[in-house]
Amino acid sequence: MKNLYLKIGQPSAILLLFASCFFACQDIDHIFGSFSDRIEGTWEFDRVRFRESWAIDGDEVTSDYRNLVFNFYDDGFLTLEYVDDSGNLKIDEGEWDTDVDRNCNDDGGNCDRDRFFYLTLYEPENGIFDRNNIWEITYLGTRKLKARQDTGDGVFRYKLEQRY
Repeated sequence: MKNLYLKIGQPSAILLLFASCFFACQDIDHIFGSFSDRIEGTWEFDRVRFRESWAIDGDEVTSDYRNLVFNFYDDGFLTLEYVDDSGNLKIDEGEWDTDVDRNCNDDGGNCDRDRFFYLTLYEPENGIFDRNNIWEITYLGTRKLKARQDTGDGVFRYKLEQRY
């Protein structure tokens, strides 16, 4: 029985140790794809909450976002599709970009990452760019995205789902 353990157990333990070191020493973006690559695609709002800065609890405002669909392209271009009050499909254009800030303690260990998502939408009616859309990404999975946006008057919390 001891020989069987040495034949099976020892190589398995070495392989497990090697795999643990490999993944621990790699930047997570190199393993699972970059932050920007995972955002590319079509996204819809699943849930939106807004909490005013003075309020204890927030309000559900998902119905205001239900018909908005973002399309994020790999070249930094975006479209926002929505139905206006007259029932017409509208498509606004803009740009998007991401940034990752690393915050490390004094000895260089225990680094946190703050991931930001910048949305610049062109408003054709006004002929201006709206540059006040900076989201902090709090979660980004394969088909789910959670973000928060501090507007000064309060905080929006977004949950989006990716469509294929």
